[in-house]
Amino acid sequence: MEYSDQLGFNLKDVLKKLDKTELNNFKSTLQSCSLPETMKQIPKLIIDLANGAQLAAILTELKVCYSTRPKNNRP
Repeated sequence: MEYSDQLGFNLKDVLKKLDKTELNNFKSTLQSCSLPETMKQIPKLIIDLANGAQLAAILTELKVCYSTRPKNNRP
């Protein structure tokens, strides 16, 4: 979790604390953002089935930029 530690928090710890509804809302928001190609290559089902710790590992492994913009705000 080196990347999230540099931001002053641990993504895995944060996502593990979310309840199921909050985690699903996070996933929906994440999928509505403009994501790097590497993230788009992950099947939606894998993201949908991931728990907080697994999702944090996926995002950290791919070094997803957490400052993404929603699709409706793209030029």
